[in-house]
Amino acid sequence: MQLKHYFFLATILPLLFACKKPSTIVEQPVLIKSIQKQGESCVTFCTYDNQNRLLAASQCSTLESYQYFTDSIVYRRTISGGLDYQYTYFLASNGLATSYKRYDNTTTTTNFSYEYDANKFRTSWKDLSNNSNYKESIISNNNIVNETSASIIPSGNYTISSIFFKDEKNTLGTTYLGRLFLGSSSTNLKKAENWSTPDGDFSMQFSYNKDDKERVTKRVTRLNGKDTNEVRFYSYY
Repeated sequence: MQLKHYFFLATILPLLFACKKPSTIVEQPVLIKSIQKQGESCVTFCTYDNQNRLLAASQCSTLESYQYFTDSIVYRRTISGGLDYQYTYFLASNGLATSYKRYDNTTTTTNFSYEYDANKFRTSWKDLSNNSNYKESIISNNNIVNETSASIIPSGNYTISSIFFKDEKNTLGTTYLGRLFLGSSSTNLKKAENWSTPDGDFSMQFSYNKDDKERVTKRVTRLNGKDTNEVRFYSYY
């Protein structure tokens, strides 16, 4: 009887362990810790709250800070402790910014609005005081595949068209910088920007290095196919 009993336990225990509910594994978000431009000693360090929202980005004497409220977010940029400018983002019930105002030290200078699709991709950005200043995104298969922006300044018109890779994971988007209120970024990295300016047209191309977790650690910018000194390095928490 004892041998039979032992045999029964030896048979049933593996089944019991196989049926045991696995423990929940919470995947930690990917958050950018630092950004540094090649040749510069100042490093941008980013800090976040317990909801993975960006609290501050500091670079030498420059500090960018965020305060979160139920219906708005206040962003301030200070240099050596003095206010450079401030944004107030106004939020919808889903937490996305629908508009913002920019203030300098004395007056309100600009007023912008945002629109999104059902998947929280930002489809447009508009200057409410000047319809010639805008940005629009083309969405395909639940992803941003192209962005076009235009602006008019006294020297002339500027337009930028951005295109993206089709299969390069993007760890440089708004989510990875804790700016969830600006909606979803393209899941793919930016491939190029084509510029049209009063001084002529040019193109910037981007290439990337990644670590073993597919996080971007280096971005290199080329201008019209030629190397530049625009190289940025990234680290993560």
